[in-house]
Order: sequence, then structure tokens, then C-alpha cells
Amino acid sequence: MAVRRLIELAKETKRNGSNAAEDPLIRDRIVQLWTEFQALRFTNLRAFSHLLATDIPGPEGSAAKVMYSNANERLTKLALEIEGQASMLASGEHAVHDGVWQRAQLRSRGNAIEGGTSEILRNIIAERVLNLPRSR
Repeated sequence: MAVRRLIELAKETKRNGSNAAEDPLIRDRIVQLWTEFQALRFTNLRAFSHLLATDIPGPEGSAAKVMYSNANERLTKLALEIEGQASMLASGEHAVHDGVWQRAQLRSRGNAIEGGTSEILRNIIAERVLNLPRSR
């Protein structure tokens, strides 16, 4: 799980004489992301149970996609913030974890687009789930 890798990164990254995991602001952001990914996990399990029972996909797929792409983008951004100046190095001997977080950050932008942009999925949720009028 990406949150676990983020926690390990925070534990091993030194900042001002201590590791980043000891920074209360970093800890709060990691906990927030962990909570969101747990909520996403249970939403997906609920959607899968509904699909197995009815053979009809529910609206949870659209909501989960929006939720995942936003949370994943924030997670990779936080990883780069934790890396600090080293985040500018995507390869080479001084790159952290051989640039895995840099590639994940770039990939997170693709996740936000593929499968329908978040804006389109929000419109689908608004119209089909919440029965709001079509946007103009």
C-alpha cells in the first residue's frame, strides 16, 4: 500500500535533526491520507458486494474513482515534500528510492484523467445519484 511506503519514507528522511515522521504536520497529513484510503477500501468492498448481489454496478465506482485520484495525487505530493530538495532528482546516485515518488506523482495526473476526468465524474454523480439538474 502506498501509505505504508509513505510512512517508511517519512521515518527514514531526516529533517532538522529528526526524521520527518516526528513532524506533527506531516503526521497529520499522513493520518488523513490513511483514513481516506481506508474509506475508499470499504466503499469498494460495499460496491463489489452490491454488484455481486444485483449484477448492477452502483454509483460507488464514480465516487471511488474521484476519491482515489484526488487522494493519490495528494499522497505523492506529500512524498515529494518529505523528500525536500532531493525530490528534484528522479534518477542518479542521490535520488531517493531511484525516483519512484517522482514517477508516481507524474502518474497521478494520468489517474485523474483516465477513466473519465474528475469533473465529468462529479457531473455524473450530481445528476444520476443526487438527482441534481444538469449543469449548463
